[in-house]
Amino acid sequence: MLMSGQKGHRLTASNGAMLLGVLPMQWLRMAYLFVNAPCKLLHCNTRLAYMAKLRFGSFNRVCTWHACAVAETGSIPPGNAPGETKWQNRTAARPKADIKLTAGKAINVPIETLIDQVVKGNKVVAFVKGTRSAPQCGFSYKMLTILNELKTDYEVVNVLDDFYNPGLREAIKQYSQWPTIPQLYINGEFIGGSDIVEQMQASRELQQVLAGK
Repeated sequence: MLMSGQKGHRLTASNGAMLLGVLPMQWLRMAYLFVNAPCKLLHCNTRLAYMAKLRFGSFNRVCTWHACAVAETGSIPPGNAPGETKWQNRTAARPKADIKLTAGKAINVPIETLIDQVVKGNKVVAFVKGTRSAPQCGFSYKMLTILNELKTDYEVVNVLDDFYNPGLREAIKQYSQWPTIPQLYINGEFIGGSDIVEQMQASRELQQVLAGK
């Protein structure tokens, strides 16, 4: 128990919880305690501190989330135990590759035929300026952001990629009879540009179309 006149204690997970959460406030006001000790329970690469500062007339507590979790649950948080590697070597998932209409070589198939195959062969296709991870115009960014927010699976075709998609920028406008890019297609049907997609999302019509309703 904390007694008057004592100036400091080493904290463990158990007595730290007692000092900071159990003792009546009058006991806390009777002492000045400052602790800055490494948490030996966690074996982390960085030095973790479990600190408590008690001042007469006030009570302030600062602690790392690791130490707080140990104090509250009595166990080390998942993924922080010695030798734990389950979550330490995770790498970010690679973004889905964009569709390329050609292999970068001259072909004898009309570009309109390739567009038709992509539109009808995929449930959701967005023809945009730029790529999935790096759209190159604000409207394309807006459309992709909406699709991401709805967590829908979709394909992307970059109309600016003249190497793999030669002539696509003008051909897609002729295909849809729509003068601007980006363009969204769902179930083989042209939906519209970014403004229309945004309006449909706000009215929840887009969610219904994606769900097949």
